[in-house]
Amino acid sequence: MKNLLQFILCFSITLFAGKTYSSRIVLNFFSSETGYRLQPENIQLQNTHNSTQSVNFTLNHENSYSASIPEGSYQLIAFKQGYSFVQTNLNINSGEAEYDIYMDPFTRNEKLNPSRITSLLKPDKAYLLGYIVDDFTGLPVINAELKDAAGNTIGRSNSEGFFETYVSALCETRTFADLNFSAAGYKTKQFSNFELTPNTDFIFTVRLKQGSGYDYNIQQAGETCSECRQVSIINDAAVTGFVIPLNIKVGRNCTGTNCTTVEIYTLQTYCKYVLPAEIYSCWGNLSGGMEILLAECQL
Repeated sequence: MKNLLQFILCFSITLFAGKTYSSRIVLNFFSSETGYRLQPENIQLQNTHNSTQSVNFTLNHENSYSASIPEGSYQLIAFKQGYSFVQTNLNINSGEAEYDIYMDPFTRNEKLNPSRITSLLKPDKAYLLGYIVDDFTGLPVINAELKDAAGNTIGRSNSEGFFETYVSALCETRTFADLNFSAAGYKTKQFSNFELTPNTDFIFTVRLKQGSGYDYNIQQAGETCSECRQVSIINDAAVTGFVIPLNIKVGRNCTGTNCTTVEIYTLQTYCKYVLPAEIYSCWGNLSGGMEILLAECQL
């Protein structure tokens, strides 16, 4: 009888000790400049309380990475040739979470070079440029159209998914526009109530979702700027200086405090590409536009 009780006790301990509550995570890696999907050469995910616990990822057909792991706190490090490495902490809870991680290239894209952009600014127009990619595959969307509210095509992407165009804007009167990015087989990405300012660049990384209908991004009008100010152009040394690789996490598809997707950016990328697309205020009336915002973020 005693041996039977010992067996039951040992069996129960083994049963409960071996039971784990796993979470499934999905990692997507993208270029912060173009939005193209990347495949890092090395991905390391370690439990912060157990450094010997390593995670093996499965490479999925769309070039995302997935794994089932216990809940807990983890440190993620990813390396991709030609890009700054990514290092960030992840708190994994039960269920499934998806992380979109944007990596910064060492060599700046020539089309997004500050000197080139500055040379193309016009005093009576806003300069719109950027890349249009498939949200799922991360591949460039060719011949995607940028249309205004009247349905006029004002821009078109090339074989790299790159587009650039000008839109009239006044300094004396606030200019708002509805910008529609569309392509066959994709939902139309609409930036509604988008404020445009002259002598300013607006850089987009547009991710088109497969399907039909609209994918809305509605902007709220900010306070009226008292005047249009002109400032001296910041030199390239200030724009391209060293940036501490801090990370910013942005929750997407959130219900309350729970988000199904988390986007991870460096501070530089967040200030350069993400923040301007979501918040507009008087900085847009400064000569140089996003380039000045980038310089502020490097302080």
